[in-house]
Amino acid sequence: MAIQKTKEPSKVDAALQRFAEMLIKRMEEMQKDWHQGWIGGGSMFGLPQNISGRTYEGSNAFLLFLHTAGNGYKAPVYMTHRQLHKEGAHILKGEKAVPVFKWGFSIKDKDGKKVTEEEFHNMTDDEKKECNRHPFLRIYPEFNIDQTNMSEVNKEKYDAVVSQFRKTDVPTITDGMYVNKAIDRMMEKQEWVCKIQYDKEEKGAYYNPAKDIVVLPTKAQFRIHPDDPEECFKDGQEYYGTALHEMAHSTGHPSRLDRLKPAAFGSPEYAKEELVAELTSAMVGNTLGFDRRISDNNVAYLQNWTSALRKEPKFIVSVMADVNKASRIIIENIDKQRIALGEKPLVQGALDGVEEKVKNEQQFDEIKADQKKEDPREAIAKEWDSLAEKPTVEMESGDVLPVGYNKEKDTLDVLITNEAGKQEVYSTNYDHDRSIEENLGYVWEELSNLKQYQAKEAVEKDQKPAEIAKEFEAIDSKEMFYIDDYYGDMPIRYDTAKDMMVLSLNNQKDILTEAYNHELSAVDNLNTFKAELNKKNVTELTAKELGDNLAQLPGIGKNTDNPKPFGVEEKELTPQEYFSNLMAILNDGQHDGHTALDIKNIPELRDYFQGNHDVSEWVANATDKEIIEAGADMLPNLRYNHKEGRTLYDMEAAYSNINAKYEDVSDDRTRQIAHRIDQAKSIITAYHTNIENAHGENYLFEEESAHKIIPREEYAKSVTQEQTVEPTQEKMDEIYYFSHTYLQSTDSREEFDNLVEKQDYDSILYLTREYDQGDALLQSKTYKNATKFPGDDILAEDDNYAVVYNSSVGGTYDLMRKVTKQDIIDNIERYGLESDASDDVKKVAYENVAKQFSDIKSKIPAFTMPNEDVLYFQYNQESNKIEVGTTTNAGLKVDQTFDYDVDRTLDANLENVYEQLSELPEYQKAEEKENVVAHEDSNVQTNVEGLAEDIAETGVPMEQAEKEAKNIVDDKQHEDFHEQEEKQQQAEKEKQQQESKKDEDKPSKGVAHAAILLVALAAAKANNGVWMNKESKSNAEFIFSHTPVTAYNNIMMNLQSDQKGYRTNVFTLFNNAQKNGVAVKQGEKATPFNWTQWDYQNLTDKNDIISNKEYEKLSDEEKNMYGKHASRLTQYIYNIDQTTYPAVGGDQFVTLLKEKGAQQESLKPSTSSSFLKQFDAIKAKHPDVIAIMRKDDSYEIYKSDAKKAAEATHLPVIKQEIEGKKIDTVSFSHTMLDVHLPNIIRAGHRVAICDQLEDPKLVKSVPEGKAVLDRAYSTAKTVAKQEGIKYERVMVIQNAKYDKADDKIEVSGMIDKSVGSERLAALQKANDIYRAVVAATGTENRLDRSGRNSLLPEDDVKHEKLVQELAAGVLMARQGLPATLSKESQKLIPYWERELKENPKMVGVIERDVNNAVETIDNLIAKREVDYKAIRGQLPPKMITDKAENYSLAADLAKLPSIDTKEVVVIRDRKANKVDVILPAGASVEANNEVPGMRKDRISIALKKEGFNEVKFYNAGGSLGLNKPNTYFEGKDVSLNQLKQYQLVNHKTIEVAQQPKQENNVEIEHFRAIKDDYGRWAFYIKPKNEPQFSVYPPKEHMNKYFSVRNTPEEKTTRVALANKWYEVAKQNPDIKVDIINPHPAKDIDMSRIVNPTITKSAQDPKVKLVFATIDGERHHAPVNETQWQRMWLADNMAEYKKAVAAVVFEPVLRKGMESQQTQSEVVKETEKVEVKEAPEPEPKQEEQEKQSTSRGVHI
Repeated sequence: MAIQKTKEPSKVDAALQRFAEMLIKRMEEMQKDWHQGWIGGGSMFGLPQNISGRTYEGSNAFLLFLHTAGNGYKAPVYMTHRQLHKEGAHILKGEKAVPVFKWGFSIKDKDGKKVTEEEFHNMTDDEKKECNRHPFLRIYPEFNIDQTNMSEVNKEKYDAVVSQFRKTDVPTITDGMYVNKAIDRMMEKQEWVCKIQYDKEEKGAYYNPAKDIVVLPTKAQFRIHPDDPEECFKDGQEYYGTALHEMAHSTGHPSRLDRLKPAAFGSPEYAKEELVAELTSAMVGNTLGFDRRISDNNVAYLQNWTSALRKEPKFIVSVMADVNKASRIIIENIDKQRIALGEKPLVQGALDGVEEKVKNEQQFDEIKADQKKEDPREAIAKEWDSLAEKPTVEMESGDVLPVGYNKEKDTLDVLITNEAGKQEVYSTNYDHDRSIEENLGYVWEELSNLKQYQAKEAVEKDQKPAEIAKEFEAIDSKEMFYIDDYYGDMPIRYDTAKDMMVLSLNNQKDILTEAYNHELSAVDNLNTFKAELNKKNVTELTAKELGDNLAQLPGIGKNTDNPKPFGVEEKELTPQEYFSNLMAILNDGQHDGHTALDIKNIPELRDYFQGNHDVSEWVANATDKEIIEAGADMLPNLRYNHKEGRTLYDMEAAYSNINAKYEDVSDDRTRQIAHRIDQAKSIITAYHTNIENAHGENYLFEEESAHKIIPREEYAKSVTQEQTVEPTQEKMDEIYYFSHTYLQSTDSREEFDNLVEKQDYDSILYLTREYDQGDALLQSKTYKNATKFPGDDILAEDDNYAVVYNSSVGGTYDLMRKVTKQDIIDNIERYGLESDASDDVKKVAYENVAKQFSDIKSKIPAFTMPNEDVLYFQYNQESNKIEVGTTTNAGLKVDQTFDYDVDRTLDANLENVYEQLSELPEYQKAEEKENVVAHEDSNVQTNVEGLAEDIAETGVPMEQAEKEAKNIVDDKQHEDFHEQEEKQQQAEKEKQQQESKKDEDKPSKGVAHAAILLVALAAAKANNGVWMNKESKSNAEFIFSHTPVTAYNNIMMNLQSDQKGYRTNVFTLFNNAQKNGVAVKQGEKATPFNWTQWDYQNLTDKNDIISNKEYEKLSDEEKNMYGKHASRLTQYIYNIDQTTYPAVGGDQFVTLLKEKGAQQESLKPSTSSSFLKQFDAIKAKHPDVIAIMRKDDSYEIYKSDAKKAAEATHLPVIKQEIEGKKIDTVSFSHTMLDVHLPNIIRAGHRVAICDQLEDPKLVKSVPEGKAVLDRAYSTAKTVAKQEGIKYERVMVIQNAKYDKADDKIEVSGMIDKSVGSERLAALQKANDIYRAVVAATGTENRLDRSGRNSLLPEDDVKHEKLVQELAAGVLMARQGLPATLSKESQKLIPYWERELKENPKMVGVIERDVNNAVETIDNLIAKREVDYKAIRGQLPPKMITDKAENYSLAADLAKLPSIDTKEVVVIRDRKANKVDVILPAGASVEANNEVPGMRKDRISIALKKEGFNEVKFYNAGGSLGLNKPNTYFEGKDVSLNQLKQYQLVNHKTIEVAQQPKQENNVEIEHFRAIKDDYGRWAFYIKPKNEPQFSVYPPKEHMNKYFSVRNTPEEKTTRVALANKWYEVAKQNPDIKVDIINPHPAKDIDMSRIVNPTITKSAQDPKVKLVFATIDGERHHAPVNETQWQRMWLADNMAEYKKAVAAVVFEPVLRKGMESQQTQSEVVKETEKVEVKEAPEPEPKQEEQEKQSTSRGVHI
């Protein structure tokens, strides 16, 4: 059967296409801005170079210049794959190679076998003569040094290489213009190839071919930017760029390159020559260190050039061939000048000083020695004569032209036929710096420019097949195609039916075909086909492809000899050697499309080679190990079992695949991928070490050892003792398993099932890796052991992944990523310990805390309290508490315990404990008493005498003085005794109060922040709603650092400044102030905040964390290795007014105060009356001037001045009412002052402009109202567009709003000026817009803020309103603007005040919601994707029954208590002996007697007299309200009571009627949580009179189900869950699943199963059995507990039993009764037990009740 191959673009064509695309892209960019340079300003000094020091020239140089500049690389230095391997470096993931072009030879020996150039050069002269050589263009993929990790593996060499490309030659500057000494010298000495005129003024630059002269304007004419130093310098570069352009033209003179042909201006030929000159100038200019701009005359050609390149990318070959030659001539001549000036030649490269320097010098010495020995022309002539077949060039026209070497002329000569049909010799100079192959390549390039050797035009397009056949028959029969010695020549014929040329075997069987090209003649078609066959023979066809086809021919099969395949030389080879050669050929990089490369496993490989007689027998009989070691491991997609071991080649290939596999993504995913790459690197390094230890250091570099199977116990054994790490590190490397994917459906399992059937475990692990998205581990799915459930079995496992298979009900696959204990700890530190974390993860968290405590024992043994007491502490891992106390000989005597917050750092927890301890009176420092000078005799008894002496000195007799002194001392002692006793009693009382409140866990920072917010709310009431930044100070920030500020901390810093009267919102940390010579004032107290510290963490080493300053010092490459990192800690900050900075800062402080301080403009509405008074005062002093008064954003002129101004400006005079009078007024915007002021002055008037006068030092620009609004509109519009929210701007006066139903932000485009000044109205409107934007972030599909704070629905709305106000306030404060509460929100201030006062813990909730809202808005503005799902996952679960109607009773009852009537609502639960008391709004659940007549202690006493043991007090709504659903009040007595002394008097009994059931309510008979066959939790729902079904709810609902177990809310919550999911399933039936009934295979004949029964074993009731009759034979087998339990939940128990029997007895059903052994295997677990069928059990009520208690609830 003939093979018809579609012609695909060759690698050369693909490379040329890429080169053309790069050039097209650059040209299109220059069309937009043609003043840019060709290289885009990315020039560097010197030619592009290889890492070895070899320079690239011509087209390669230009291509690499484009590649370097276009990607922003630091140096044009490139490396090959082999050089990368030698340097120990690798390619960065996602990076692609750039093609480098090089001419080479296709060499074949006498037998037609391909010979490498290295083999050719090693041949004898006689052997070389027998070889045939043909030139062709080669492509080498190379990589820029910045596309590799060279900066990491050898930073010293990397820095040295990059530094060499920094311009070391400082250009001379004359009058500000760039000077190039080498080109100047060339012009002065007239040492260019032709004359250059440069000293006369000319209108333009040009080259005159007739006179062979380059004419340039003077350099001074190019100096067109004398006032711009940078542009003036570039003017000099443009001068030399223009010179290079014209010099490039001059190289085309007939006496040189003979490139210039007569062409009309604007013609394609003219445009091509201009492109050659442009690219030559750009390439040489860039080598000299500057970028060449395109000349003005050639801008119009950009479009033509891009069109030509798009139409034919090979156009670039012709152009760049000319650029190569022209640039070489110019650079050689410039180098002559540089040598004369003592400068380094350009072609010498820029890598001297690197490790290759010595090698280059040695090589240079060898070259010089060779030159002395022999004339280079003699050497070329000798080599040329040694060739058996003279070199030829094969042109696109099909002509093959011999090339000869002329030793006398030192040229390559070709006999060509010119366009006139005459033969002539075409000569090119021989370049001794290049090989014969490269010289022949340049000959081909030049001849390609000749029209007669380009592709021929179409001929005889309408030629008929019959005519073509005759033409073929006329061709000499020797035109055949040689295959090999076995088949010899094969004829090429024309098939008239198929219109194809056919290569056939003995004219019997078609081997290869080629479509006939009617554009060409028959001879040309034949030559083209033969060329393609030769090409396929050498570069594309492999032994397998040809062998497969030949094996199908008549008489040739598996048992006959096939010919040796192409590419394998004709000599005696063993089958194994033959196979190894095939593998090497397949992987030589030239057979990327070969089908054998897709082989995936050993069985497939055996099948593949079954038809190839040379290897089929060996492959069939060889072991897997022998096949692998023969080279099969080189097949890229082949996976084999590693049980026997792995080859070194396979290990290194696996690491390379991981390293180059992944593209850049999201931060978390990038961090995980980087970790996996680092992990792979560690593994391969360890493998290398172990292999070296077992086989010696050279083993890794021996080619024959690359494919040897190395046993696992050798390469993966434990690390030797010399390499062991610290024990703590070993523990941190302890392996855990994270389940990243769970496959249970048939479709998802299919691919894995197929691989299991093939036992291809390596492909299973490979697929497992592909399923892993690299996300951060989930704590709920991370375990110590891979097997977690009965039936789990580890199917496959390697160093990074494991696959667990469970055969229950069809089988499941749990795909697991291996993580270390340190990974888990890092995850906990970053995200906190999640509530649903697995027990294994929690254990790690607690162990980590214990370890931290053990680490600090030697450093911080105890707390030293303010009163100097020493308290010791320890961590109780079991209770997760910090225990504090004093030490005894028996250990620590625990006096205090504190909960440990795993979500915070150890230091933060210890600091919190210390703060709480410091607040206890017994540990506070005693107050210092005033210094009293004591008498020398300080003893109380003897001090009486001293006191008596003092009294006697006043004239009192001594006897009387002693009595008085004694009385004074006695009184003092008595007073001190009682004072001390009173202090002790007070301390004991405070201690008791502290003990009683200890469990309330009220954080001190929460109280402090709540107090700050309370003050802000109070200020809002007194300032028309302005609650923050009234003075319009700049945004909160730090002066001595760039510490980022979260939204919530921004609020706290602003409010601290407002409330303390600080002049700015600028703060500092204590240490930073100290480092900058600034001290904190004595007595100033710091403000504590829970802070997020942002630093940078190494993406591959989590322990490598550096500061921002350290990060800024890194290079760009090093910065790429680090990502942002956050950690939670407490910081103590001071406002700069609390420091000495105002005193020591000087002018810097004045500048800071001006920029960051308060705005001088008042926010109060400006009144016209005040301006009128100022106007009158000014006119009284200066009656002859026109006073122009600044009022907000406009200027106004009053009274008679208004009429004068109106005449001069033609503005209207309006009547403005001021203080009840109509005043003539002219008004115009402040932006029009420059327009109207000159007109008034020209009219002859003197003018006084009256702006507000302030201290110039402190004047600060005030944002205009329009600018503030524009920013608010822009923010709303950007957020809406990014998030897909509708946005509308209506031209009516209204408040901005977010319409939740329509998901739309609606803003007004008009300002309500009735609120005061235009600016004040703009500020309020901007604040209003931001509130609407914040509201849009809180919807269910985004941050979903509602229903998570245990509030009544109406209270939840109030909380959301507060979040909107605070978050919007942050957006205002960031702009240095005041934040204002809306009028609606001002009415809620009393409610918010009570909430913050009663429950300061709400501050934490507020902080969370505000930060999330503002951060979301920031991300949307920056067009970053917001992971709402991840954010919601960190929030507490929502209330299930969160509809308002479900809470109507609680809301109504909260309105009944009254302070005026002293009435409270009392809910008595007589069954539980508990009472709930709802206090009126304004009362406190904290203070005992806040409201007279409503003492809570007396209420409690009164209720306990009634016999109630437990009394709880609630606020009237809010976070401390009785937020219970309606069902909570069922069966309870509810009344309105009033306290009379110690008795509650019933004023009114409240009937709590049961809420009417909704229409169409279906009774749920059974509802419970059950696990499916794969261990996932689901809700089982059985509605009355309807089939049962199950659903998979979100995690938070499942958590809610279990969290209410054994609580009063259990029944209410589970009923709500059942009803909710019944309704959801009713509306969305697709979510229903049946996890109760088994699912037998579809092809099982169920009718063969008779009388199925499931019952307990008579011998052992714990054993459950299934019995069934199949084909008349009774069978039985055990069933598991799950199958037994589900039987009671099935709708149809009989059908259930039959389905279970079908699953259990499937082998019997499939195989029948042919094998008794099969039957015995089914019953093997019970074959030793005499089995008797017990009667089928009836469902027991008690068992069902027990089940409902533990797993569910009956409804």
